[in-house]
Amino acid sequence: MRTALAALASSITAAVITAVVVVSVDGDGTTTIVQQAPAAPAAVVTDGPPAEQAQADTELVASTADDPDGNNPAAAETAPATPAPSLGDAEIAGDQLSPLATFDPAEIFERVGPSIVSIQTNTGSGSGFFVDDEGHVVTNFHVIQGAATIFVVTSDGEHAEAELLGVDTANDLATLRIDPDQLTAQPVALADSDDVRVGDPVVAIGTPFNLQNTLTVGVVSAIERDRPALLTGGRPQRGLIQTDAPINPGNSGGALLNAAGELIGITNSVESPVRGSVGIGFAITANTLDRFLPEMIEGIDVQHPWLGVQLDGTRDVITIAAVIPDSPANNAGLQVGDELLSANGLQLDSFAKLSRFLDDQSVGEVVAFEVDRGGDVVTIDVVLGPWPG
Repeated sequence: MRTALAALASSITAAVITAVVVVSVDGDGTTTIVQQAPAAPAAVVTDGPPAEQAQADTELVASTADDPDGNNPAAAETAPATPAPSLGDAEIAGDQLSPLATFDPAEIFERVGPSIVSIQTNTGSGSGFFVDDEGHVVTNFHVIQGAATIFVVTSDGEHAEAELLGVDTANDLATLRIDPDQLTAQPVALADSDDVRVGDPVVAIGTPFNLQNTLTVGVVSAIERDRPALLTGGRPQRGLIQTDAPINPGNSGGALLNAAGELIGITNSVESPVRGSVGIGFAITANTLDRFLPEMIEGIDVQHPWLGVQLDGTRDVITIAAVIPDSPANNAGLQVGDELLSANGLQLDSFAKLSRFLDDQSVGEVVAFEVDRGGDVVTIDVVLGPWPG
């Protein structure tokens, strides 16, 4: 009798345990037995990649709930598995894919790499890129400055002598031309650099330390950066893109590309206590290039407007601290102590705002300045001149 009771007890115990056992199949095919407390539901747990987890057919849910009389245990039932999210499902506002979800530096290099060239001169080397299929190449002005001979070398080693067309010394840009019959010119696509955001993934392609076809990867670290002028007394560089993609000597004039492989900037300079990258690099925006490229292709040396004053930045208002002799400001009658209130109706509340306004003008344009002069508000028209030097 004891033997029969023991057998019956063992059989009942085994039945209860069986009802709450969960079989888990790992991603590598290993089977794991997991026991849960009788009252707790059990679910399939997979340790494999999300894609394998998403392919699980069902999850087991065991229940020991009885009816009011305690006689009818509920049967185990099945429910469809919920797929785990993957990187490809990452979305941002507006149901658009995040740039990181589709960022593929290798694909960008294979597709856009042939558009990037090396610039070799009798004084040094740098980088550049084709902007059309007619043989026009863009690089930095300082790469070709003072050079007697300039050669463009493609990624497959072909080379051709280049002619210097036009320059924009203030923005450190230059346009060259090679005979398109000598080299295959594959242009790079220009993006709207106003759409660039801090954190966007980027790649830089160029010829650092004379190592052609070098790709580095990073993000946009900042936008709208200003840098000192390249030439003594020259116009500062404004509105630059900052990046942590490694940029080194020889990258100058190369391409900074977004996740779509479009040009957002021309790599230009680094902030570094040593002759190399410390993660602070700068690029001239694609929109700056787009604005002045037609003039440079026509062989015009781009000029930028100049007012000819020194301003007092210690107060909330813009006050003229000095007027440069023979400058547009001097010729128009602006005086030391004048407070600049507006320009062509645009209210001026910072030096940066005035600088941006002047950058959007052209040499020879007339600007109506509203000025507070000792409590009297007067309007003075200034004909903007070219930045000296």
